[in-house]
Amino acid sequence: MKAADVLLALRRAGLALDVSGSALLVTPAGKLTDELRSLTRTFKDQLVDLVLHESTVEAFEERAAIMEFDGGMTRPEAEAAARIVIANARRKHAHD
Repeated sequence: MKAADVLLALRRAGLALDVSGSALLVTPAGKLTDELRSLTRTFKDQLVDLVLHESTVEAFEERAAIMEFDGGMTRPEAEAAARIVIANARRKHAHD
């Protein structure tokens, strides 16, 4: 089994995942079965990486779309600007 399979199983079970620092938050915790809890512990680091990657991609897409449609930028300009915004946010978060 791979971390992506575990992530899919957690979501199919109606669970949401979030990351706070290095902690993986799974809600609602009451829906976690013993098997899913065990898998979550086994694949914690990989699940954290997957969730962080997804949130970065979502943030990038959202910012680029806003800059394109509300800011009047071309898509390439909006994507370039969104990359800068995401990179700056990462640097700020790393220093906090």
